[in-house]
Amino acid sequence: MPPSKAKPPIPDILGESEALAALIGGRTDARLISAAVGEVDPNPYNPRQRMDVSELAESMRVHGFIGALDGRRVGERVQLAYGARRLAAARSAGIEKIPVYLHDWDDQTMLVLSLVENVQREDLAPLEAGATVRRMNEELGWSQEEIARRTGKHRSWVRDMLALAEAPEDLRKLVAARPDTSRHVRYLTQVQNEQARMALAEAVREREVTAQQLYKAVQAVEAGVAPEEALVAARLQVVEPRPQPVVEVRPAPPTETARGPQVRAPADVVALLDYIAHRLSRLALADLARAVQQDAGEVRRSLLAVQEQLDRLKAQVPDE
Repeated sequence: MPPSKAKPPIPDILGESEALAALIGGRTDARLISAAVGEVDPNPYNPRQRMDVSELAESMRVHGFIGALDGRRVGERVQLAYGARRLAAARSAGIEKIPVYLHDWDDQTMLVLSLVENVQREDLAPLEAGATVRRMNEELGWSQEEIARRTGKHRSWVRDMLALAEAPEDLRKLVAARPDTSRHVRYLTQVQNEQARMALAEAVREREVTAQQLYKAVQAVEAGVAPEEALVAARLQVVEPRPQPVVEVRPAPPTETARGPQVRAPADVVALLDYIAHRLSRLALADLARAVQQDAGEVRRSLLAVQEQLDRLKAQVPDE
């Protein structure tokens, strides 16, 4: 007897989020019907542009349609408040009818439910999330504080999404290619000079620049510092407050040849060397010489830090 094929797991999409459940409220005044899938439409205010329902449809073929959705009657058809992905999966799985609670909701309520439900989804792309938050702000008149409260999101996330929605096209393309840079956009939009902004955005695209480093760099650029130099200074500034490790002298194991104590380069030296490597790969020799000359002060300070560690180390080694 051939082994039985394992059933696909039931996706964890049945319970509404706390924010959505609070908006729906009780269903005591709603009427539960079994609606033909061909007569059900998704919410017209749904901001989602792309949906992959293959896995969900496969699960529905095995388990059927579990749970119920909420919507309203529009003429002879049923219009869902949320659940466009589940509706598409039901169609793909060949399910004929789904349970729907019918409510007496107006267009404003349908818009609110659609926006709040979609912003809860972890798979919502940053650009889609930004567009959703902007609609909450502009069409519903919600403040940043109210958006955060109604959706259960942090206010800083709301600020990031609003900045992304209003960002120029080059920054939107950056986030489309690198979704992890959505936080950086809020700082990049503060740069008034377009060429400086594009230079910083290119650095974010090509290298690992943290949001904190970019924030420092943007402040420097707005004060008149060139973008590349601002980034170098920001990277050094961010790592500089970290305490330097204490050099510990340990005797070599008796079975090994003593190699002498090891010295760890300070973090700012590592950042500086990384910067010099970047310069070598991008600048002509004359430009490189000028750039290194500009950073001579940083080189001198880093070498002094190494010399201080060597002096401490020497003091700890007993004279033979």
